Amino acid sequence: MQVFIVTLAGVILFIIGGVLIYTVKRRRFYRRGVGGLQHFRTYSGSLVTRLLEGIAMIVGIVLLIIGIMIIIGCIHYEMTRSKKVNHKQTQGVSKMHQVEPFLRKNG
Repeated sequence: MQVFIVTLAGVILFIIGGVLIYTVKRRRFYRRGVGGLQHFRTYSGSLVTRLLEGIAMIVGIVLLIIGIMIIIGCIHYEMTRSKKVNHKQTQGVSKMHQVEPFLRKNG
C-alpha cells in the first residue's frame, strides 16, 4: 500500500512538471509574431514574464526528473521485493523436501 502511494506521488509530480513545461511553451508560442520574435507590451513586463517562465521551466524539469526517479525506484523496489519473496518460498519448499524423508524413516 505504501509503495502504491509513493508511486502515485511520483506520477503526480511527473504530470505537474509536464503541465508546467507545456503551459510555458504554449504561452511562448502564442506570444510570437510573424517574424518569430516574442512581443511584449513593456520592457518590464518582458523581464518579469521571462523570469517567471524561466523559473517555472526549471521547476517543471526538476519535478519531471524527480517523478521519473520515484517511479523507477518504486518499480525497482517491487521487483527486488518479489524476488526475495520468491526466493524465500523456494527455500521453504526445498527444506520441506529435506524433512519429509527424515519423517518417513523415523515415523
